[in-house]
Amino acid sequence: DLPSAQFVGRVIDHRNQPVAGAAVSIKSAITSSPETIRGLDRQVDTDEADSLDSLTDADGNFQSVITTLLSDERTVRVNAPGYLMFHSGWHRPN
Repeated sequence: DLPSAQFVGRVIDHRNQPVAGAAVSIKSAITSSPETIRGLDRQVDTDEADSLDSLTDADGNFQSVITTLLSDERTVRVNAPGYLMFHSGWHRPN
């Protein structure tokens, strides 16, 4: 059995009111790895494509599916009609 986790949270607006129906995407970091392509050594960025997507409920709450990728840095994006998209930057989960 691998250790697992679930991301949970609440989306609120600037008036501290819940935002229902907001799309929340929690994505793992883009990693860089050395590769040799046509005889040239270079760093290649790869997207791990581990995206945990969910929608907020009427109270602004969300929870992701369970994941076992606990060490990757994550970014959180929140997108809701009538609001500017929020992007958190990269953070190590805890």
